[in-house]
Amino acid sequence: MRREPARLQMLLLAGLAALVTGCAVTREPERNPDLPLPEALPPVAGMTVDLPDPWWALFHDPALDALIREALARNPDAAIAAARVAEARALARIARADQLPELNLEAGAVRGMSSRLTQPDLPLDGATRTEFYARGVVSYEVDLWGRYAHASEAARDRLLATEFDRDAFRLSLSGETAR
Repeated sequence: MRREPARLQMLLLAGLAALVTGCAVTREPERNPDLPLPEALPPVAGMTVDLPDPWWALFHDPALDALIREALARNPDAAIAAARVAEARALARIARADQLPELNLEAGAVRGMSSRLTQPDLPLDGATRTEFYARGVVSYEVDLWGRYAHASEAARDRLLATEFDRDAFRLSLSGETAR
């Protein structure tokens, strides 16, 4: 008989320990490793060239400008890349919206007529009653474990990657057209 309370205490203690360790969050911040450059590399200060925004403007050729603009405007893959950027931008906004408070409103009206057939104890037959109502709920979930913050960060990273993919495609397409 004495063993059952001790066993129950051990189970409660184990459950409490599991609960406390399950709530612990350990996420270390990202660290960029220090990678020193070797001394043998030459300085690159004077080796880079600034290009104009449409790089093909260096050639001063209106026919090339027209060809590349037409290729960028009519290529279906360019349209798909732009649509993917728009989709990633919308998903990033949705992920950010999960961190904000939520407001739900509902309003309406109900109109009804009483009858002595259904409620014989009412003094008036055919009395009309109208009810108006409005309800509102505000809710907010505290992001204790960073779920929404991490989801928003991941969505921003996907947006940046999608924009990079679009820009790389446009650069590749313009280079192939110019070639």
